[in-house]
Amino acid sequence: MFWQEAWNQLDVDEESELAHENDVEDLLEKLAERRKSLISEAAQKALDKRLSVNSNYNGPHIEFPLKAETVIKMVEFFSHGGLLHYKYALMIVEEVRRLYENEPNITELEVPGPPGEGKLTIVGDLHGQWWDLYTIFRHNEYPSLTNHYLFNGDFVDRGTQSMEVLLTIYAFKVVFPNSVHLNRGNHEVRRLNERYGFEDEVCRKYDSKMFEHIQNSFCTLPICAIIEDTVFVVHGGLYEQDGVTLDDIRLIDRHCQIPAPSKIKDESMRLFNDLLWSDPRDGLEGHVPSKRGAGVFFGVDITDRFLLENNLELIIRSHEVADHGWEVKHDGKIITLFSASNYCGTVSNLGAFAVLRHGLDGLLTPEFCQYEAIDISMEECGGTTSNKKEMTPEERMQNQAMQKLQERIYRRRAELLRHFSELDRAKSGVISRDQWATTLNSVLGLDIPWLKLEQYFVDHEPNGQIKYAKFLSRYQVQSSAKMKRVQEVVAEIICSKIYENSGDLQAEFRKYDSNSDGCISYDEFVDAIRGLDLGLADEHIYDLMTSIDRDQSNSINCDEFLARFQVVFDGIREEKEIEFLRTASRDVAMLLNRNWSSVRAAFFEFQGSNEADRDALKQGLAYGDFARALLKLGVRLSFDQCIALARFIDSDNSGHISLKEFRKAFKIVDKKAAMWQDSLMSNVYTVIYENRESLHRTFRALDVESNGHVSPNDFREAFQMLNGTLSHPLTKREMDSVYQLVAADVQKRGYIRYLNFLKVFRLVDTKSDDDRPPTAVVSSANSAADAASKTSLADKKAKKDKKDK
Repeated sequence: MFWQEAWNQLDVDEESELAHENDVEDLLEKLAERRKSLISEAAQKALDKRLSVNSNYNGPHIEFPLKAETVIKMVEFFSHGGLLHYKYALMIVEEVRRLYENEPNITELEVPGPPGEGKLTIVGDLHGQWWDLYTIFRHNEYPSLTNHYLFNGDFVDRGTQSMEVLLTIYAFKVVFPNSVHLNRGNHEVRRLNERYGFEDEVCRKYDSKMFEHIQNSFCTLPICAIIEDTVFVVHGGLYEQDGVTLDDIRLIDRHCQIPAPSKIKDESMRLFNDLLWSDPRDGLEGHVPSKRGAGVFFGVDITDRFLLENNLELIIRSHEVADHGWEVKHDGKIITLFSASNYCGTVSNLGAFAVLRHGLDGLLTPEFCQYEAIDISMEECGGTTSNKKEMTPEERMQNQAMQKLQERIYRRRAELLRHFSELDRAKSGVISRDQWATTLNSVLGLDIPWLKLEQYFVDHEPNGQIKYAKFLSRYQVQSSAKMKRVQEVVAEIICSKIYENSGDLQAEFRKYDSNSDGCISYDEFVDAIRGLDLGLADEHIYDLMTSIDRDQSNSINCDEFLARFQVVFDGIREEKEIEFLRTASRDVAMLLNRNWSSVRAAFFEFQGSNEADRDALKQGLAYGDFARALLKLGVRLSFDQCIALARFIDSDNSGHISLKEFRKAFKIVDKKAAMWQDSLMSNVYTVIYENRESLHRTFRALDVESNGHVSPNDFREAFQMLNGTLSHPLTKREMDSVYQLVAADVQKRGYIRYLNFLKVFRLVDTKSDDDRPPTAVVSSANSAADAASKTSLADKKAKKDKKDK
């Protein structure tokens, strides 16, 4: 039970975070506008081809006037994994937009037919869970002239078949415009679709142009409905303002994208937002801000006043998971209806729909039907069952909750460390279990029973206390092995700069060394290193310092530090080395290290020129000049052996050694191989991981053709824009290292596959598998990218169907 509570709290908290991502949302809005113009230029050229129905297409053909039997064929086509042709999907979406464009904000409904012959069915959240909609139709029959439906918002997002759900509902609306009705939910809006998977799905199955058409249709959907002047049906709930009437709702301009709550200044738009986001709460009077970050929690007094002032009797709403599919609140005056069973594959809830009929006395009688949807696609398609044991909803919930908690702990690790340290007055490195649990809830903004979960997060000391530094260091963002080389390259650049500026550093150190003992303090060391403009973040300098100050004396020996950086030979050819080079290369590196302050200075002296001589730099170092300079230094090689070494260094066989080749061959390293190099890219990895969803959305906004990749220029622009929006968490040096991470992809393909790039970064639980409790999460990959890559049966056919179209 506590896992479900943790999952629910974290899910609500994610919505709250999204509601306050103002700067990122502003950036994405600008990119969305930019993409619209680019789509009109680029995608319009290919639209005619998409609208042409290929002979290989084996799905239903749509023509207007649309008939019910055609839509039923479409439903069965979807149940077998089919993807409706682009042309037909666009026809249906545009027709619904046309039907609703001039309709009022409040739909006035009547239950059809005489008592016992007609009914109106209300369906709650479906969230892209196709089999729930399919199950409802099997239990309750398809829409007809006597079987009316009202779908109460949140048709899309989270589930993998939102397009199938939306197209089915839309198609029945086209067939029965007076029998099928829709209310807008809080997820029928661009900013949530970008975050919770619907945009990815549309672009994967169709393209960005289709997504824009769907957004236009969402902006026409009504806000609420009134059934026979007695029942008020709305997706969310009531509102913050007092004295609101139905006429106030009728005056809202709904034809828009609802902005983030913190950007709403118009009272009418705030009312619109509240109607889609608010939740009723028992035991509450008045209203308080919602933990969702949008809308309010409202009490029974608000409900009573609304019903009284507007001459209504009952409110039916959705928006919240109900364990049994439906739930009664506020003394029976509000009913919550939720139709996505086993929500997100993690919550073990039933789905439900409500059926309203006229009783023999002429009064409306609601009936609630519960169900649990079953995916029958594999059985009906002749599929086989995998031998791999499927996780139960409870196990999936635990894993997802664990992942979310790990990410939250990692993201707030600095604040947690500060709070734990304040509690640790004895500086013993340990705190009590109660202190640990209380601090986690306080800092993370949660209210969950941590002491029941501690076996998944911490090991106790013999006295039952917790080593908080060990706990916080357990989770780390890691990348793939191929990224390791980039870290080495960045480390080489920094080592070279320290080595080549060792003279300046010594002078800086002497300025701080007031008693001439060769040692300076941490703060003085930081100031000296900063003066070099190495591009090192403060945490990297800290790691560099701690790798030197092993005895924790809070001081650093400058000569010892500078002596660590040496020139070494690094063969750069992919061929077997000549035996004598093994010894000779070490001798040359030692001589360079002893005689020059930088590898660059050695190169120009070997050449007999200076850095200002551009022609000499362009020409490079002749083999003979290289050999004579080595012999003059006293290297124990013959002239011919020196020439052989020159050929080995000359990687492009130009006959000369360039400065780049010379520096590559004789690179600078930190001979201590200190831990600061291992943590060098940690800030880059962390920033990418923590902002992976914003990066994903930014890349996608620049991916005009929805093909999953962006150009090098767009990749660079996305990082620069987002880095600026987030107040520059990455230094210039770190930004350069980001571009090096994708250099191989660019060289091989000419573009960057951003989904693959984002998947590389993952949060890893470094505790060994043997010590981890059963079903605990080991690592969490990029959730936005993962969501985009998860495929339903329809997704598996999407690529093939796209080719056929």
